[in-house]
Amino acid sequence: MTYTNVLEMLALSQIPVLSSERKEGYPLVIAGGTCALNPEPMADFIDFFVIGDGEEVTLELLQSSVPVNL
Repeated sequence: MTYTNVLEMLALSQIPVLSSERKEGYPLVIAGGTCALNPEPMADFIDFFVIGDGEEVTLELLQSSVPVNL
């Protein structure tokens, strides 16, 4: 049920459901927790997954070299 709820939230937010359809200006869709236990079914919809404890990876993500347009 979690997977379909994520897709519904994207649709209700007027964010393209497929990640390939999201252009610059749309937010990144990041999944973790139970959605990341088996990420393959959601691979077409999520921009990237965090597997493991979010507390441990959050600072690394924020300090990454990925350019962010604000």
